[in-house]
Amino acid sequence: MSARIKVKMKLFSQKRIETVAEFSRQVMDLLATEATWVKSSLACTRSGKDTSPSHDDAAKWCLLGAVSRTKHDPTGYEVGPSGVIYRNACAAEDYQDILCSFIKAGRIGEFNDAPETTFAMVRRLLIRADKLIHKTLKLKTKQCRSTKKC
Repeated sequence: MSARIKVKMKLFSQKRIETVAEFSRQVMDLLATEATWVKSSLACTRSGKDTSPSHDDAAKWCLLGAVSRTKHDPTGYEVGPSGVIYRNACAAEDYQDILCSFIKAGRIGEFNDAPETTFAMVRRLLIRADKLIHKTLKLKTKQCRSTKKC
C-alpha cells in the first residue's frame, strides 16, 4: 500500500471516512459470494447476458462494476439546486484509490480480469481495504474524542 493513501486518509474528516466505510460495506455485500462475481464484463444478468452495473436485472458484477453500482445507487444521491448530486461519488473515488493502492497492476479492471485472479483474491482485496478504512475511522474517532475537533 502506498504511503500517499495513508497520508490522504489521515486528512479525511470523520464523516468522509464514515461514508467510505459504508461504501466499502455495500461493495462487499454485492460481492459476498462467488455467485455474484464475474470477469470480463462490468455486470451481467443471472442468465449471463451483459448489462449495465446499475440495471435492475444485474445479478453479477466485476470489482469495478460493483463500485459503479454502489456509486450510482439510487439511495446514494440527492437532488440539489444544481441537479443530482451523488453522495457516493467522492466515496467511490476514495475507495478506488484505496483498492488501487493494494493492487500491483494499479488498475481495478485489469486486476479483476487477469487470468490468475480468483474470487478469493478479490475478497481478500476488499477485506484489506475495509480493514484499512475501519482502522483509520477508529483512529479518527479517538482523535475527535481527545481534541473535540472532527
